[in-house]
Amino acid sequence: MKNDNINSQVLTPPNALDFEDVIIGALLLEEQAMVEAADKLKPQMFYSASNRLIYEVMLNLFNDGNPIDIITVVNALRKVGKIDEVGGAYHITNLTNRVASSANIEYHIAIISEKYLKRELIKACREAERACYDEGEDVFDVISKVDLKKDELLSEVITKREITNEELFKESLIHFETSRNKKSEITGIESGFSDLDRITAGWQKTDLIIIAARPAMGKTSFVIQCVLNAAKDFSRKVAFFSLEMNNRQLMNKQISITTEIPLENFRKNRLSEFDFQKIHRKAGEISNSKIFWDDTSAISITEIKAKAKKLHRREGIELIVIDYMQLITTPAKSRSNNREQEIALISRSLKALAKDLDLPVIVLSQLSRNVESRANKTPLLSDLRESGSIEQDADLVLFLHRPEYYGQTEYPNGISTAGKAEVIIAKHRNGATDDIMLNWIGETTSFKDLDYLSINEINNQQEETKIF
Repeated sequence: MKNDNINSQVLTPPNALDFEDVIIGALLLEEQAMVEAADKLKPQMFYSASNRLIYEVMLNLFNDGNPIDIITVVNALRKVGKIDEVGGAYHITNLTNRVASSANIEYHIAIISEKYLKRELIKACREAERACYDEGEDVFDVISKVDLKKDELLSEVITKREITNEELFKESLIHFETSRNKKSEITGIESGFSDLDRITAGWQKTDLIIIAARPAMGKTSFVIQCVLNAAKDFSRKVAFFSLEMNNRQLMNKQISITTEIPLENFRKNRLSEFDFQKIHRKAGEISNSKIFWDDTSAISITEIKAKAKKLHRREGIELIVIDYMQLITTPAKSRSNNREQEIALISRSLKALAKDLDLPVIVLSQLSRNVESRANKTPLLSDLRESGSIEQDADLVLFLHRPEYYGQTEYPNGISTAGKAEVIIAKHRNGATDDIMLNWIGETTSFKDLDYLSINEINNQQEETKIF
């Protein structure tokens, strides 16, 4: 019965007008209070339109380095023609009579923030309700939007505290001690490829990692293998967003890589009894891996962020993989005829996601056709499609290249290209670049470590041999 009474009334949105007046008065009396309020209190958090206008003016004065008092605020409001909207100079003066000091301003800000959150949640729920009545709306899109709105609201009111150099130094010492006790140089998430991990020290937290190649180079297989290695051998939890291949195809690749059964046997229904025995032997190894697959096609960057944050909160994922960037869509309001601008938005969003969740984000990317038109097919950073923003935002850029695919039979140093693949580290913000050579097994579209380390080191060894 109580709920029926509430629904039949026109309710006033949650607000704390008295606290709003007190805060404005405190800011007018003590300029130092603005330092406390500026990074926590946003104009839109005020319920009163006049208080919102006054605070916007005060914030502008503060950002411009000007003093804040009754006279400067009144003059600023007169300049923009808003003085009458806020109740005149008398009203502003009267606000200072309601407060003795700014001692409790942090508590007052917390109350205003809470009321603002409630109002915005009510608004979001009403929008979700309207969308649910619209038969054209997908229910999962509605849920994703609500989840995303919640994250946006929390990020507005929960600001990260600054850290002193002393605190940061202590944190670093703890990290160094923990890493030393592990007795390993791999500080990130292991790829499972020894030479790659040696150079990168693993996939590092907050890094945006781009793995790019032309079609048929094996980039999806390579990243699946990295994911399997991390999940099976090192008990890492991974989220994998596949915009190109469906879950069944991804599982076929997993089984093929793990059991070394040719991938063609799965496509052509040629699995023998011996193949089934191999699959059953590896069943637990595959099934127990903590990998979360999402094969939603044409997924938007908004949905990826919402789903990733949910998986991070619910499952504690440590690595995110997306296959691949050019298939990600942007929200309708952000779309334009300029795909490069859209890719820039996606790239920035993925880097922000890596930083916000404090984990590495690996994104596969296509290379432009420029590679095919050159005599030397080795990829360059300029070959990244919409390369400007991707190259800028990425912390690590890897290219996969198989010269054999282009008819090149040997490397300049005379080594055969047959069954060889290169992982070219073209950009490494926090370390060295190098070219790593791996074995390529076409039947299972998989990669394996070589006995020797890198193409550059092979070349160096050959040069030393010539000298002697």
